Amino acid sequence: MDGGGKSDRAGCYINDWFAIDCNNQSAVASSPKPFLKSFKLEVLNISLQHGTVRVNYPIFSMCANGTKTEASVDLAPSPFVFSQFANKFLAVGCDNFASLTSPNGTIFGGCRSVCVSNTTLLENNNGTSCNGTNCCQTSIPSNLQLFNATIESINRESQSTIDCKYAFLAEQMWFEVNLINPFEIQNMSQVPVALDWGINTTLFPLVTGNNQSSSYNSSSSCSNKSSTFTCFCKSGFEGNPSLPQGCSDINECIDSKMCLGAWNNSSTGWNNSQVPGITLRDPSA
Repeated sequence: MDGGGKSDRAGCYINDWFAIDCNNQSAVASSPKPFLKSFKLEVLNISLQHGTVRVNYPIFSMCANGTKTEASVDLAPSPFVFSQFANKFLAVGCDNFASLTSPNGTIFGGCRSVCVSNTTLLENNNGTSCNGTNCCQTSIPSNLQLFNATIESINRESQSTIDCKYAFLAEQMWFEVNLINPFEIQNMSQVPVALDWGINTTLFPLVTGNNQSSSYNSSSSCSNKSSTFTCFCKSGFEGNPSLPQGCSDINECIDSKMCLGAWNNSSTGWNNSQVPGITLRDPSA
């Protein structure tokens, strides 16, 4: 992590794509916030176990008065992609036809949201009801690193009762839990999005110190996933498997509940010092 001054990458991140800056984007902010340095996206959460990072990502909008917002961030050629599993492409608004497109106009997908006269019906529903009435959602393609959103009226001759239409990528779990009324999106400029990362063939030797895809040391292991590798700490170890020697031994005997009888912690697992007449239970079992 870079504190805004000198960058000390040793033992912190394997490559500049993973660098995080802590800075104030607003004069009223009470404390610095973490940002992915290469993309200037605010970091909300990092999961080493799942190889994901949650970030705030801008939304697209188009309003009846002609104003609109368009903001897309190109993740290529970084190891990050928009998570196909965790995210959905959503459209909110009356008479809204939104498409997820590539920079050259290729349509990846899209959905239509139509109006109902009584929008208060939405107040008692969560995001799982985003099924085409005032809100719609669709899946995104795999390995997506850059997209645009187009917003159009389904019936161009109709007069919309909603001033603005919205299209955005969002983490589905966040949307279903937090956006009770989809029209609350009009008060937001960005929403949580999940990014997946993998260790590509360029980074793999930096992480492992070799070119083998199998276990590379006693504490960590990597497996091939499509064009990238997923690394993890072995059982009994914890830390960051994306760094060389980033996993350290967990001393289970620090917790008296986990270390019973004559079981002893070691870097190779649990050692059983046999005690005559006593059957010992492996506390990790």
